[in-house]
Amino acid sequence: SWGATLRDLVPAAGIIKPASRDITVIPLLGGQGQASPDLQVNEIASRLAIAFGGSHRYLHAPSFVDTPEARNMMMNDSNIRNVASLWDSADVAVVGVGCFAPPSTLLEEGGFPPDELAELADMGVVGDMCMRFFDAQGKLVDTPLAERIIGASLDQLRSIDCVVVVAGGSNKATALLGALKTGVI
Repeated sequence: SWGATLRDLVPAAGIIKPASRDITVIPLLGGQGQASPDLQVNEIASRLAIAFGGSHRYLHAPSFVDTPEARNMMMNDSNIRNVASLWDSADVAVVGVGCFAPPSTLLEEGGFPPDELAELADMGVVGDMCMRFFDAQGKLVDTPLAERIIGASLDQLRSIDCVVVVAGGSNKATALLGALKTGVI
């Protein structure tokens, strides 16, 4: 997925100097609008693939769009569908966990209007994985935003054999507990 922690993972992976692998790294989520370039999913996927000597695919789509109709139209585009179709056959997923407690890349660079962030908090959202929002009990919170997301669902993540979460910080404690309770990790 995206975020500061995953951005910081990439140079650490390069230190290991693993042998070239026959892997293809794919984004599990569209891009983050005007977020910093080094936080973008395509950039992270590309750099991770290089670190492991594999290849990557770009997902040329935003992480969320204005309407469900726009999402449906984009998901039907062959360029996006070809990458999204790989989500169901992924062997490993590496994801971050977003949170609503500062400092938070989700709050600072996620591109959400303040009213939508307030609405999510009012609905009991404590965190996200791939922009799929959950509460402290790990239950998916059905938000109006869900129909506008271009990204893997929690069910798709749950079906992947190995889901690795890279996250940390006391600000993420509640979000990480919720993430653990989703059954995805």
